[in-house]
Amino acid sequence: MSMRNRVCLSILALFWLQGATLQAIAERLPSVQLVENPQFDGPLTAAGHLQGWYRRTQEKGRVSLLQGDKGLRMELVQSGEDVIYAQTIKWPAGTVALDVSLTARWHIRPGKASWHEARFQGEWVDTGKKRINGYALISMRDHQPEYKTITRRFTIPKNAVALLIKVGIFHAHAGWLELRRLTVVPVSPKDLEEEHARYRPEAAYGLPVPLQRRKNFTRGVNINNWFCQPYNIRLNGKKGNFSAEWIRSYVNDKDLLDLSRTGIDHIRLPVDPSFLMDRDTPTTSKPAFQCLAEAVQKIRKANLSVIIDMHPKNSRFKGMIHNQELCRMYELWLARFASELSQAPWFDPDHIVLELLNEPGGQKFYGTSWQHYQDRLIFRIAEVAPSLTLITNAGGWQGVDETLKHVPHPYRNQMIAVHYYLPSQFTHQGARWMKRWYHPLRQVPWPLDEKNLPDAIRAIASSGDVGRYAPEARKALQYMVKQGLGTEQLLAEKFRLLREWANKHNIHVIIDEFGVYKKYAPVEARQRWLRAVRIHAEEAGFGWSVWDYVHDFGLAEGLPGNRRFDPNILDALGLQLPSSSPADDSILRSPR
Repeated sequence: MSMRNRVCLSILALFWLQGATLQAIAERLPSVQLVENPQFDGPLTAAGHLQGWYRRTQEKGRVSLLQGDKGLRMELVQSGEDVIYAQTIKWPAGTVALDVSLTARWHIRPGKASWHEARFQGEWVDTGKKRINGYALISMRDHQPEYKTITRRFTIPKNAVALLIKVGIFHAHAGWLELRRLTVVPVSPKDLEEEHARYRPEAAYGLPVPLQRRKNFTRGVNINNWFCQPYNIRLNGKKGNFSAEWIRSYVNDKDLLDLSRTGIDHIRLPVDPSFLMDRDTPTTSKPAFQCLAEAVQKIRKANLSVIIDMHPKNSRFKGMIHNQELCRMYELWLARFASELSQAPWFDPDHIVLELLNEPGGQKFYGTSWQHYQDRLIFRIAEVAPSLTLITNAGGWQGVDETLKHVPHPYRNQMIAVHYYLPSQFTHQGARWMKRWYHPLRQVPWPLDEKNLPDAIRAIASSGDVGRYAPEARKALQYMVKQGLGTEQLLAEKFRLLREWANKHNIHVIIDEFGVYKKYAPVEARQRWLRAVRIHAEEAGFGWSVWDYVHDFGLAEGLPGNRRFDPNILDALGLQLPSSSPADDSILRSPR
């Protein structure tokens, strides 16, 4: 019998106290403190419904029992109040996740801040009763007139020993919440294995990827900011967006034809799934799908193949692993999208493939957790779109080391994507979205060894708003040299191991992201690194897609229809200048 059947940590919001008044309820509740370990052997008895719960003393909202004492109603008396009940629970040894389910209805007018709403909020606690970063969160906003059951799975973070649960209304403008039931069920590794066994057949199945299809994805480029993160750039003073006007104008026919003439054979097209996916149902927006269809056909018209890369950047997908409802919805939606894609009249299985989810580490999926979830995605899509080749990955940030630990799903119609940005001290020097020690890095060369380390350290910015991180940046470079991370030998060894792994599992590899943030990188070092990665990938038999077309990592600059390529970067990638796009020395500027 599994842990799920043996133990159920049930927190039932029935609050049946045999006629007790609200004042009596308040008297029974203990003072605000952590309850060390309330024991729940199943559904709580009537006398135990409030055991271990407390209501915060500063709250002013109204609390009442529902008709028949079968639930709890919380409502605000005035704007900005809190009405919250809390409890701390622990779980049996060996638990790796918690399944939370609540049944409620509500009418909430949120306040100004994002957390001004009704919610289930779980705060992870360590042995010292200190809160660990991250929440187990279920938000309830707007109007839900009928009772709705919401189920989420939350992976227990490292070092967490307890979960402080708070249920109620957090500083909203107005509204009420009626809670009928709340349960928390522990999930063991055995539960996960049993649950996912059906999604991973033991024997290989599906048609293998044809050789010609693999060859169609030999040399490529990412085009970001088209269907993903358009708001990061401006054209003619206008900020990017997801409008049809932006999408139809950001990349035009001439741009794609020029890319084709360089020797590129495919485009990796990052697409934020929030653009395509309905917020509340696993369906695809018809206008959004039409925009994507037009773009794919435009790319195909230039004789280029397409990787449609699901590349979530919307905050909705942040920490997705903790949102079981969203995981389930994405699973159903992606299978439907794959079916719609494979049945489109313009679909060509040799030139259009689907990448399931870019860098799942952004959604907190790593190792086994990602393998289990990806197995479900593959299994469902294989049933409805067997002709569609899938691009899978090893989870996390899709690095070589992560991939070497990965055991691919037995479905044959897949290629696996690997990202290569090593050493990150070089490829992401000065990048403000990275950890703070990257911020002051300047003019870091590649290769980097003991000989040129002193020059690299002297180039670290020591003044301005990033200067305070200079000591950490210096240590990062010293570590890079000490570990031999700045050598071409490391690159050659990584790709040798990756080739052996690919041969062992009989799967084709595509390095579908690699590049250098060019603002502070030495021009020649950037060219040298790109050339080395490209050559080692090709010698290993891997396809590749450089990151990216224009912008911070770009191989070109300029406006649509007048994009100017850096001839030295093209040369490093084994490409050529298109005849219609002469070299423009103005783009070969020195980094600041």
